[in-house]
Amino acid sequence: MEPMKTHRKPKYGFTLVELLVVITIIAVLAGVVFSVANRARLAAKASTCVSNLRQCGLSVHVIRDEGLENKGRTPPGYFPSYGGWIGGPGVAWRQYTIYDLIGEQIGACIGDGGSYRWTTHPRDTFLNNPLSEVELAKGIPTEEIDFSGHPEQQIGGFGYNHLVNGWTTPNSEDDSPGYKRTSLNTIDFPNRTILMAEQQTNSPGTIIGPYRQAPHGNYKDKAHCLFVDGHVEAIANDYLPTNEAFLKYFRPAVAN
Repeated sequence: MEPMKTHRKPKYGFTLVELLVVITIIAVLAGVVFSVANRARLAAKASTCVSNLRQCGLSVHVIRDEGLENKGRTPPGYFPSYGGWIGGPGVAWRQYTIYDLIGEQIGACIGDGGSYRWTTHPRDTFLNNPLSEVELAKGIPTEEIDFSGHPEQQIGGFGYNHLVNGWTTPNSEDDSPGYKRTSLNTIDFPNRTILMAEQQTNSPGTIIGPYRQAPHGNYKDKAHCLFVDGHVEAIANDYLPTNEAFLKYFRPAVAN
């Protein structure tokens, strides 16, 4: 008599160990993909940051060539100040920042009475720094933007070197403040003089400079800096506040 044959049911699905192995592999692959995608996203933002800085620089040079009636201190050929009052015979004086001047130059805002009225939100212009943790004029309606009266709205943009605009020593640790006009011809090293750059992290104001207001970037621990000659360099955050950087990159008419 033949023994009875037993039929085992075929196994379906994965064992617990197999599931854990598959989940681990998926997690590792997802981490790799996310890391690569994040690096690519930041690299794209860095590229846009460089492009925006260059366009800001072109606008500043146009403003310099056209001149700015700023109490007679910035005639054509001289760099404008980062802020002040603008007006003239028969024109109401109004307060401005370098953002307002650039915005007016590109058609994003217009001088309106005693202030500037924005018609395009600055976050939609090249004034915005895509690498900043805060969007320029974040949460402020276009019609309510007032950079000159509310410096906190300026977080997320680029700063302007206040030594290029005519101030010879402000914010330095070893000299007395003074003022002089600065033209392109008086800058000894346009390829080594910073014109505009990323601001400090979460620091309001359109100004950058040595020491307390040194530029600071959020990509690879470097800040993108636009030089007077139009090129952009990424310089280490830790180096920019030093006295060596002050002498090398910020003073426009000193041979160092």
